[in-house]
Amino acid sequence: MKKFNLNIQGARGICTLMVFFGHATGAYNIPWLQNHMNNPLRLLLDGHAAVIFFFVLSGYFYYTDKCITLKQYIYIIIKRVTRLIPSYWVSIIIGALLCNYYLKYGISQDNNVSHWFASFWNEPVTWSRFLNESKVVFRHAPSNEFINPNSWYLNVDFKMMVIIPVIIFLSNKTYWWLSGVIVFLSVMTTTQCWVAIFLMGAIFHRYQERLFVIIGKHRWFLGVLSVVGVILWDVQTWSGINTNIASNMYRMEIIQAVGVILLLTVLLFLSDLPILTSRVLLFMGRISYEFYIIHFLFLAGLMPFISNTCMYIAVCFIGSLLSAVLLHNGSEWVTFKVLNMNIVGWLKSPK
Repeated sequence: MKKFNLNIQGARGICTLMVFFGHATGAYNIPWLQNHMNNPLRLLLDGHAAVIFFFVLSGYFYYTDKCITLKQYIYIIIKRVTRLIPSYWVSIIIGALLCNYYLKYGISQDNNVSHWFASFWNEPVTWSRFLNESKVVFRHAPSNEFINPNSWYLNVDFKMMVIIPVIIFLSNKTYWWLSGVIVFLSVMTTTQCWVAIFLMGAIFHRYQERLFVIIGKHRWFLGVLSVVGVILWDVQTWSGINTNIASNMYRMEIIQAVGVILLLTVLLFLSDLPILTSRVLLFMGRISYEFYIIHFLFLAGLMPFISNTCMYIAVCFIGSLLSAVLLHNGSEWVTFKVLNMNIVGWLKSPK
């Protein structure tokens, strides 16, 4: 099995497109689309399901069977922060300018705009608000009040970046069944399920080889895992769960995470699949974070100026794509410079 399976990169690309088209089509009231939202194909427009995939995958890559030192732990945090923060800061600068322009000139949305999309950018961005949101974490506001609403993802990701490696370290030093207990308690309390979802990815990584041995003897099992995985990942379509109730939402996300793990089992076991390793999907997978963090600003900023739905989606997609490439290249440059500083390099050393 390859060190990095390209199927995963392609799956990232698909999830990135799911988020974009879910938000883009959700911005307008589109009757024919809304009348078919109980169709299984709804999954292709389920941006929240895509985020669950990214969270499980992050937990998967956090796992290591080696006990890292404190210096290495700090290095991992610095590496991830320098990878994510610059693009986010650029996004809220752009978002602040667009939001204030949007409000200053009284640009109105027409009646075709969905109630969900109309809930964003209703207040001007002040300096205090901008500085508060630049912190990424410890922001006390609903995500629809953020300059960049998608940044709720970073709030979760940064907290898990600190917590999950510590749990993995302790599990390596003691017993891994304790991680299972943490997952169980997180699910039962239903106050915060993100620890469980990230940790489920890490636990899967630890035991995946044992699962692969079983699958190697019964390859027909791959088909079962694929079908069940998609069904569980798409639980919101067929279950009728009322996600307006917080506890129901948390449990649904746990079920989706189980579905993602089943699908990851298939993707990691198989060699690179042509349908997932096309140049387009691999490219989208590489710039997935930057595309995610910038696309909503185009959707919100350009809506009042483009009345045709298809044209609106096409322009927003192209603008997001080009911006994501620039952000990705800039982020890689910043990360390279920071990680090559003497003090950061010293943190990387195991001694």
